[in-house]
Amino acid sequence: MVMMSIQTQFAFRSAYVIQLIRELLFMMLSIQLFEAFYASTDQPVEVGIQQTVTYLVIAKFAQFFFMQTMTNVQNRIHTGMISMELLKPAPLDFVMLAQEFGSWLQKIVMITLPILIVTYFFYDVQGPQHLYDLLWFMISLLVSFVIMFYANYIVALFAFWIPYLWALNILSNTLFVLMSGASIPLWFYPDIVQRILQYTPFSLSVFAPVNIYLGNYSAGQIAQILLLQLGWMIILWLVARWIWSQSIRKIIIFGG
Repeated sequence: MVMMSIQTQFAFRSAYVIQLIRELLFMMLSIQLFEAFYASTDQPVEVGIQQTVTYLVIAKFAQFFFMQTMTNVQNRIHTGMISMELLKPAPLDFVMLAQEFGSWLQKIVMITLPILIVTYFFYDVQGPQHLYDLLWFMISLLVSFVIMFYANYIVALFAFWIPYLWALNILSNTLFVLMSGASIPLWFYPDIVQRILQYTPFSLSVFAPVNIYLGNYSAGQIAQILLLQLGWMIILWLVARWIWSQSIRKIIIFGG
């Protein structure tokens, strides 16, 4: 399932080139904006431009919030194919998790890594301070992916009650971008907002893993973050299973 998703993504070469150029230009524009901010401000800034640039680049590894889960679930419901999922041995969430994981790996290989290479030569992107920072970053990133999948999956299941989820999809993606630190590091937010967001699945999916990479957390803080991530992953999985159990009651098979 994972390999099938990757092969599908590789099939559209022209679309890939356009997307790569677009993402690269957006990254360079974001970096230029922050460089202009640092150059123009007279106020002391806690975090330097090098770490901010590195944050923006590494955060691309966690850009998995634009998933196709909502569209896929909605299409299955509208076409009636959702009833066939009850006959399959693998649960629907596991199937879609594998598909989204393949898409995420494809984006890393074809989008994120080229951006990382280009920005490494043109900007001051720093590597991890220690090997274990990179290791814990990768582990945290994997858990973050599962968290975001189930967050998307929960919203997608509301298609059983809401015919069209386009507006809800836009709202959820916007909230994620703003609350996760995907585009603007949370250290630019007011302190009270940072304290609130640090315990949410949003910041734990982007801001926390990237700061692990940057070496901004101690071993104790990394352990706390991983425990919080695992806790949110289990909670969201349980919520998704409960909503699915309620949703299948609405499935009518052969008029039954």
